[in-house]
Amino acid sequence: MGGLLGYVGPNAAARADAMAAATTLSRHHADHAGSIFTCMGSVALGAVHRRQAPPVAAYDPQRRVGAVLYGFASTEHPPAAVTDPTAIIDGYLDRGVHWLTDLDGGFVVVVVDDARQRFYLVNDRTATVPVHFAHQGDALAFGPDGKSVLRLLDRPVAFDAVGMLHFLSGGRGVGTRTLFEGVLLLPPGSVIEVAADEHRSSVRRYWQLTFPDAPSRWERGEATEALFDVYLRSLTRFVPDPSDAPPILLTGGHDSRGLLAMALEAGRAPPESLTWGVADDIPDSDPTIARRVSSTLGVPHRFLPYDQSTFASRWKDWAWTGELASDNLGSFAAGPGLLLDARLSGSTVLIGDHALGIGGIPIHRQDAVESTTDLPYQGLPASLRRWLQPDYAPDATTLVWDDVMTLVDYPRGERPKDLKDRLGFEHGTCRWLNAPTYFREPMLTPRRPLLSREALELFVTLPPHLRVDKALMVGLVAERFPDLGAIPTDSANSLVDWSSFFWRDGFMREWFADGDVVRDFLTASPLAPFLGVERVLADYRRAIDVQPALDASLRQANRLSVTSFRRRLSQNHALGRFARGVQILGRRITQRQIGVSTRRLLVRHMLLAGFWQMMVAAAPIEPRSAGEGSRAIQAASWRSR
Repeated sequence: MGGLLGYVGPNAAARADAMAAATTLSRHHADHAGSIFTCMGSVALGAVHRRQAPPVAAYDPQRRVGAVLYGFASTEHPPAAVTDPTAIIDGYLDRGVHWLTDLDGGFVVVVVDDARQRFYLVNDRTATVPVHFAHQGDALAFGPDGKSVLRLLDRPVAFDAVGMLHFLSGGRGVGTRTLFEGVLLLPPGSVIEVAADEHRSSVRRYWQLTFPDAPSRWERGEATEALFDVYLRSLTRFVPDPSDAPPILLTGGHDSRGLLAMALEAGRAPPESLTWGVADDIPDSDPTIARRVSSTLGVPHRFLPYDQSTFASRWKDWAWTGELASDNLGSFAAGPGLLLDARLSGSTVLIGDHALGIGGIPIHRQDAVESTTDLPYQGLPASLRRWLQPDYAPDATTLVWDDVMTLVDYPRGERPKDLKDRLGFEHGTCRWLNAPTYFREPMLTPRRPLLSREALELFVTLPPHLRVDKALMVGLVAERFPDLGAIPTDSANSLVDWSSFFWRDGFMREWFADGDVVRDFLTASPLAPFLGVERVLADYRRAIDVQPALDASLRQANRLSVTSFRRRLSQNHALGRFARGVQILGRRITQRQIGVSTRRLLVRHMLLAGFWQMMVAAAPIEPRSAGEGSRAIQAASWRSR
């Protein structure tokens, strides 16, 4: 996993062996390299990175300040990319940590101030690069994944039962929770500060998505024009060199096609566009639509194939790499090398992710929470509840919802749409979209100008009706780029039919034949007190004997059509409110059924059991290898080696 690793605490030089071992644990591809910057005093600092994209690092011995930047960062005033680490040192000494929190982009930056005995780690506002961390006594360890943090602390592996329940319920963690006990995920827009002389450390948010009490009275045309201007400025800052524009990941949606069109208008033409899936000849699928968009704009297009046939051989590699940060099954089939093996130009890609309000306008807060988390309010999916031991079901529900409510609770009242969009940003964009996948870290560094600081600050001023199902982005493309707006977006599924693959292809039968994996997990993992072994095994047996009734591609086409219809309804306040009322009434009637299906739950359980088995068998907290620490100390410097 690409990112920075570090240990801050007494006698950091003694952690050199652990640092060397941790960088080895986090290298998941032949293209990855490990660097150690320093193992002196109270700080040990290193990185795992692509060989052609090392972090920038520097140490000023006179001022006794060092800095390391991983990823991409830019400044707004003056608009410039940060490529010289001495600029970080100068900015920090001039304005303190505030200079670091004013940076924009996708990055993690560390400053070590030996003169003041201060250590700072800052991530960007969307937590593009993952940072896991844990405390142990007076020491702090951090890394891009949980394994590296555990190794830096020489801490035995311990799984977190609540993290596992989150994965089963929603396919990802919630808030700062991970699958490892005591290891947390740094929230977006955060600062870790360690004061070595005072033996204290703190974690605080320097930025959160916050909506004003009264949104601005934007007219649609005025808001579209302002959005276009902001996106164009952000794009030129995120791609400062017109001759070095990165490739763009292109789907059939308005987000990426709008970004591609704006990139051309700004003179930042990508060398190629890329789409992925099982085939590039399915009518009205993402690859065919993306190829049409690229052809319209005169940009070369390339298709990257993967399918279910690679799942069996790659899923364990990806589970080890991504640590089940999400249940995005395409990642498991593509493996940790899809884009790296594609030999792209450079180490960066453009992505059209943005924050313009997924979904409609909820009537009340409960609906906002349910529609964002896919959990019944203050409950659990029926499929998971059926697995729970009766005596432990209330405890499991409370544990899961305690974490959810830390995201929901806010110092002041919020409108339901504001709450939905804030949860969508924290739980969706920052936790789901930024989970490791085949087109983000550790593969390539994403640049997402549609999620720039300026774009987010504009987004929170928009009234709720302009934040419905990306309506403003759809309007922007239709008005500014009518040729692209005319290309349809409702598409057939070009991805793996996961709903039937595990059963039709025989993979689940083959995996389940090794029943010891499932039974061992159910009886020895932290979930053992919560789950009924026989009920879970019975669902496995039933699932592999029943064929899916409906092809997944038909469901996908139907879902997209419903989304488009709802978007049009939501444009009209009266009709939209009626439609939302019917939707919520249906939810109230079927509340017990909200959430994951039994089959999806079984797949998540299979992934959990397999990952648990790998961690137990691999014993990643290995004995220190003699000699590695002394070599690291001798070579320690603020220049990558």
